[in-house]
Amino acid sequence: MRLDHPRCSFASSLDTFLSTGKEEWLARMEARESGRPLHQEQIAAWADCYDVLLHTLPAIQAQHPELIIIFEYELPYEAGRRPDVILLSKEQVVILEFKMKCRVLRADVDQVAAYARDLQEYHFESRNRKVTPLLVVTRMKHTLESRGHFWGLPARSPTRHIAGGHNSL
Repeated sequence: MRLDHPRCSFASSLDTFLSTGKEEWLARMEARESGRPLHQEQIAAWADCYDVLLHTLPAIQAQHPELIIIFEYELPYEAGRRPDVILLSKEQVVILEFKMKCRVLRADVDQVAAYARDLQEYHFESRNRKVTPLLVVTRMKHTLESRGHFWGLPARSPTRHIAGGHNSL
């Protein structure tokens, strides 16, 4: 099931996303960006995100087939700020912010934490849902990095953190 929403670049069920080829998905993402400057770095970041999700989401889909996945959701009243990925259920909002870096930076933690705060506090549809921010650092080698009360995950391990580890759905 594909969903059209004016505030995001792509939204669908997990099943639809997982059955959409990378080139088709990238073309849809690019098409929704008309009017915005689009650089090769952004396309590379989307491709990196797609690869990680294609590898990790099947296990999550098996446990939570009802999830909706939303890409580049433009937060209301936030001047174009957009979390990379939102996984949405009736009870929870999981924010995935992807960074093609080797380590967790404070600014990246602050960014995804601010997305979570804004969705929890200022977004009516999220008010009664648990909002969980996760930073996925796709070039990080070790398994987990902590920054205070926040966890940065390497690309190969988000499944257990999304589906049942530190932040379960």
